[in-house]
Amino acid sequence: MSQAMITTPDPAVDLTIDARSPSQSQESAAFCCRGGVVAKSKVGLTSFTRTLLLVRLRAAAIMLLGGFTAFLLWTLVVGVEFFRVPNLWLYELGAITILACALGGLFIFTRVTTFMLRFAEFVIFATPAVFFLIVDSLILRQLAEANGASIPISASWLILMMIYALMIPNTWRRAAVVLGLCLAAPMVLLLVLRASGPPLSEMLAMGRISVEGLKLTVGAVAATYGVYVINSLRTRVFEANQIGLYQLKRLLGRGGMGEVHLAEHQLLKRPAAIKVITPQNAGDPKAMIRFEREVQTAATLTHPNTIEIYDYGHTDDGTFYYVMEFLKGLNLSDLVKRHGALPEQRVLHLLQQAAGALGEAHRAGLIHRDLKPANIFAAVRGGLYDYVKLLDFGLVKDSGQANSPEVQRNDVTMEGSITGSPHYMSPEQSVGGTADARSDLYSLGAVGYFLLTGRPPFDGENPMAVLIAHARDGVTPLSDLRGEISPKLEAIIHRCLEKQPEERFQSAEELAAALDQCVIPGEWTFAKAAKWWQTAKPAEIEQELVQAVASN
Repeated sequence: MSQAMITTPDPAVDLTIDARSPSQSQESAAFCCRGGVVAKSKVGLTSFTRTLLLVRLRAAAIMLLGGFTAFLLWTLVVGVEFFRVPNLWLYELGAITILACALGGLFIFTRVTTFMLRFAEFVIFATPAVFFLIVDSLILRQLAEANGASIPISASWLILMMIYALMIPNTWRRAAVVLGLCLAAPMVLLLVLRASGPPLSEMLAMGRISVEGLKLTVGAVAATYGVYVINSLRTRVFEANQIGLYQLKRLLGRGGMGEVHLAEHQLLKRPAAIKVITPQNAGDPKAMIRFEREVQTAATLTHPNTIEIYDYGHTDDGTFYYVMEFLKGLNLSDLVKRHGALPEQRVLHLLQQAAGALGEAHRAGLIHRDLKPANIFAAVRGGLYDYVKLLDFGLVKDSGQANSPEVQRNDVTMEGSITGSPHYMSPEQSVGGTADARSDLYSLGAVGYFLLTGRPPFDGENPMAVLIAHARDGVTPLSDLRGEISPKLEAIIHRCLEKQPEERFQSAEELAAALDQCVIPGEWTFAKAAKWWQTAKPAEIEQELVQAVASN
């Protein structure tokens, strides 16, 4: 897969696309989107069901184990034989032992096959069924010998049916088979006991057996229908939380027009961030063009410091989506907000990587136009810390085709409009002029200024005043705000922030070369970065790619 950009939760869209051939698509509907979900994704549903079955079996085993344990304690405390059944506690203890072993196995062995889970299901529900058959048989024989009246035995079986229907994920057909066995077992027992002759045949009249059979039948039918309803809802929930072969795990962030979700590929078990936006949320059709262009642009970039795009596409209802790599770490905005201005060695380390990513984009004729700290991520990648990832090419512009009629018709941000983030916008952008590669270098210089001082070059609550300051006012020297600073690094930042594009670095490669020649004692390395992350705020390593959605 190619690499690409995308920002943290920004009002944009992400999802997954079908990268297979038409013939492959016909063979499996796993990638076939229907209104934002995937129909008949059996691979994902099987995995989802397996996980759910494991959890539900544990819960069912705990419920049954608790019931048998309470029954055993009652038997031992009261000290009487239930309906004069001798040594009833032994049967109860046997059931408890089997259920406890099954429950322990479900907690010890978490990576199990569907067959193993179904076997555990058989053990967990067959154990009380056998117990009921034995105890019911003993009770009825004792009552018959004592010339007592028959008792209803359907209650315990109905409870078992309800527990099975509510707890075990199933198709209605499979549930009908299992519940049918729960119906047939006590009925066969009653018929066998009646056929054994007096006194059981006298006590178990066909009328009584018919009543028991009717109650069990109603219970089995109701439970089967319940399974059908629950399974339908479960399938809908699964499909509503799946895009392609990606299962949505949880919402990471929400913006004005879209959402970002943490997801997992059902086969690769690889985490990903999925960005989703619907036409209703987008409002303006041009916004959808922007988001699609963002993904298409990102897919052409392969620099390791540009975020990677795995997939993208449209659903039948017009929802646009793309799937990007899932990053852990902090964007530079949050990094400075939480920990203050950064050491100049670290700033140099971060800017060098960002300049490399920009260089590839500029060589491809692509201008970012929205560089800001929130769109540069200090990630943890393959054991490397402070690994820069450039995000969000939503305002990208193709400099090589900017004047073509086709681009003019489809460009979301036309000449004369102001695009970008006011605090990091170049002077030419702030007045609605033409942005080129040197505009990105101005923005990157503004990011460096923010990293070194904890504030942008021009600050204020009024965006228009900030834009005017970018176009008119001089920047406060870094040395005035920070004190001691490398003269070379200060000169590089200030050259990036020159008002006239001709006075800045003329390319990202030129900027990168200047940064490489800027030697600062105590060089910041990936090893130092790792030590910082592990000692300063280890918990933040686990923070997901989410910070920008609410603010963008």
